[in-house]
Amino acid sequence: MNAAALTTLIDRWRPKTRTFHLRAGEMTPTLQDVSTILALPIQGEPLCMNIAFDGWRGQMEDLIGLAPPEPEDIKDRAPASAPFSWIRTHFGTCPLEADRDTLGTYTRVYLWYMLSRTLFADSGGKLTHWCWLKLDEGCRRIGSGGIGGCLLLISVWRWDRLSVGRPRILNQRPWPHYRNNPDREPTWAYTWDNVSEMTSDPIVMYMHYTEQLDTLTAEQVDWEPYGTYYRIGSAMSDLNPKCLEEAGFWLRNGGLIEVVPYNAAAFNNYLQWFHESTCIELVNHAYDEDILDDLITFDEVAQSQYDRTTRKGRSTSIASSLNFMRSEIQKTAQECEVIWDQSHKDEKPIGPLRHFIKNTARKMLRLANLLGCREGEIATSSSEEAEIPDDTILSQSISRGKKQATRSAY
Repeated sequence: MNAAALTTLIDRWRPKTRTFHLRAGEMTPTLQDVSTILALPIQGEPLCMNIAFDGWRGQMEDLIGLAPPEPEDIKDRAPASAPFSWIRTHFGTCPLEADRDTLGTYTRVYLWYMLSRTLFADSGGKLTHWCWLKLDEGCRRIGSGGIGGCLLLISVWRWDRLSVGRPRILNQRPWPHYRNNPDREPTWAYTWDNVSEMTSDPIVMYMHYTEQLDTLTAEQVDWEPYGTYYRIGSAMSDLNPKCLEEAGFWLRNGGLIEVVPYNAAAFNNYLQWFHESTCIELVNHAYDEDILDDLITFDEVAQSQYDRTTRKGRSTSIASSLNFMRSEIQKTAQECEVIWDQSHKDEKPIGPLRHFIKNTARKMLRLANLLGCREGEIATSSSEEAEIPDDTILSQSISRGKKQATRSAY
């Protein structure tokens, strides 16, 4: 488990919509993911249980005859959980002469142990909890937040779709096939069975992952990792048949449901609405808008809060710079459209157009300076010039800009 990568994803979880809010849109695991990754049945009655913490040791003793003792040091207390080491010590090997009741107890403990190590793994990898499902509490930074549930599903789902925090796949280990038992074939998760581990500083990697998710676009997401409709799962030749057994519940054109083809325009409209309606960035912008109003030199930029923080940190926050550039370029593009439309209505459009082009050029050079492109600023002039054709104005402005431009202190 990559704790840093999981945390950056949980930071974007929204309990009200049960989705992750990313720049690429809303994303969440679906029934298709549950079937393909875990091969669990998705129809029938749900399994419900009492998740109250009160008296959990007594309930455990009623079920399996033992419970871990309460630690003497209050610092070592773990709420409603038992160490895996304790389970292995007391229930590691079932006695050969065990009666039916003893066999039932060991079977119950084995299932509890197996489910806790796979579907409902503890983030520390050492405890099996009485209560697993606490995803909504993980994204609320109040008190001590925690995350439980099927972290295997979340991890594989993330690796399949997002490159951020994705490990490198190593040589695949052979699977012990059983000729007459296809239900023991591997699920889609086996494609990630042998991967490289993240050994860097989790705090540093958390910052990196946060910045990368802040800049992730829809074009960088793998929306169909298992294959298209007619070829789902075909990339894995020995895929467990249970993974596709209930495909009728999640295929888009299964049953009598009408097929709706992908519509790029509709998706773009959705993204525009989505970006205006929710928070999609966790990293603050690098600069304020008014930094573009004056000439930019190295010394002035270096004194900004963003650059001071960057020098004291352990890495450069590229996401904040990209987000600032993105928003400013979008606004400039919109301004260009407005001034172009207005120029067709004005009787004498040359003057306003010339003024706008010069201001836009200065703004673009300032943005380039913030990115490290240390070219000079275009010199300004207060004198009014005669109305001449647009192409002449443009060529003369470029030539004058090259002659009069001054280098920054850098």
